[in-house]
Amino acid sequence: MIVCPYCQCQLMEGTLFCPECGANLFERAGETSEGPDAELSEKSEASRGRTTAQIAPTQLRLLVLNSGRLVVCPMAEVLLVGRSDPAGGIFPEVDLTQDNAYMAGVSRRHARIIRRGDAFYLEDLASANGTYLNRERLPAHTPVPLEDGSEIRLGNLVLRAIIENPSASGAYP
Repeated sequence: MIVCPYCQCQLMEGTLFCPECGANLFERAGETSEGPDAELSEKSEASRGRTTAQIAPTQLRLLVLNSGRLVVCPMAEVLLVGRSDPAGGIFPEVDLTQDNAYMAGVSRRHARIIRRGDAFYLEDLASANGTYLNRERLPAHTPVPLEDGSEIRLGNLVLRAIIENPSASGAYP
């Protein structure tokens, strides 16, 4: 058993995300050591004339098939997907309000997309009308890998995931 460092929930070994609070549990296990030794190592690399290449991060875009609108997702670790509600103080990073989301059955806090490095995960937030990935309904609060070309359905609103990895496309030497 492992314990979530944020909400203290007890979980099975190998759990990647806490189902209670959504915390990333595998990032903690793979953390690199920080402190004087790490800084010294960076300085020694620089003194040998080595530099680390800057590679553009993987970009996620969502094509809303109902409206044809292309949504460029911000570079954030967690993206709330839904529709805005100014009175309730809800402003999702991926706001589908202008795509007739209310009539399509999209909840205010419908789903979230979690970024871990170059990988993305889709998680239903116990939405009223469900979240579907490639026509399969997702269980609530269970992150599932999202791949390029995946079909996402939120209620009756259909999206296509476009994941662009600049380093894999050969755009950067």
